[in-house]
Amino acid sequence: MLDAAWKDWYFAKHAERSLATGEAFESYIDSVLRQHHDDFTNPRPMGSFGDGGCDGLGDAGRILYAMYGSRPMADAERRHREKIRGDFERALNHYDFFEVWRFVTNAPLGIECAKYLTQIRRAHGPASDRPILIQDWDAVYVWNNIMTAMPWAKLDRILPGAPGLVNLELIDMVPLLESLDGAHHNGLGNDPVRPVPPHKMSYNQLPETAMMEFNAGRVWAHPIELWFREQDPELRDRKALTFRSIYEAARFVTQEPAEVLERVYVALGGPNFRLDARRANAVYAVTAFFFDSCDIFEEPPAELRGA
Repeated sequence: MLDAAWKDWYFAKHAERSLATGEAFESYIDSVLRQHHDDFTNPRPMGSFGDGGCDGLGDAGRILYAMYGSRPMADAERRHREKIRGDFERALNHYDFFEVWRFVTNAPLGIECAKYLTQIRRAHGPASDRPILIQDWDAVYVWNNIMTAMPWAKLDRILPGAPGLVNLELIDMVPLLESLDGAHHNGLGNDPVRPVPPHKMSYNQLPETAMMEFNAGRVWAHPIELWFREQDPELRDRKALTFRSIYEAARFVTQEPAEVLERVYVALGGPNFRLDARRANAVYAVTAFFFDSCDIFEEPPAELRGA
């Protein structure tokens, strides 16, 4: 899942794209639905049949979409109602298998549109010969009910270019963060959570709040290890080296332990990861995993360094 700052950026871009008219609006919604449905199909107009009032099919044809990007025009409400009526009636004539009809538009629904939607909902209610669930979606509904549940990778395909999401060398860690975002720890693994070795926490003088974050995240060590085993066998070691290089670069900028750790967090989770509690917990867990298993923050005792 995305942290709050990323959501703000994506929502702003979504709102901007949703202001498009005509084919530009339909093309944008098409790109959203292709990420939402694994089997999305948008039939292209062919000959005298046109597209049959269909701008997309999803869920094995159970859902039929019609889209409308509004244009400034006289008598807009009547034209909007006629667009709804025309698309719905053509869909009924050409597709006999859909169970849900969704009209997606950026145009406001006035009295005439509301009256027509009520009319066809009653005509195709549960007790009718052809029951159909009829829905009207605007851009905000698309965002709240589809896009906020999408992982970062899908949103970036729709609206590429979000600035400063994560360190590029850690981009392949995003799926791990997302898996921890939505998961609930179920006690996988039988190894007890051991205390953090003193030569790591105390020697680096990490603040007590950091110790609490690490200890909260360390219960995820076993699920994280399992995730790495399912990936490229060398991914864990490569990312450990990346974490170490990020840590060393942060140490070059500041010697304050809390600031160093925060820079490591931001490299993994983005600049405002703490604004989303689940994303923050995932960042703590992954960082703690590397801290414990790969010694990326470990320094030898002073006597071994000759200091």
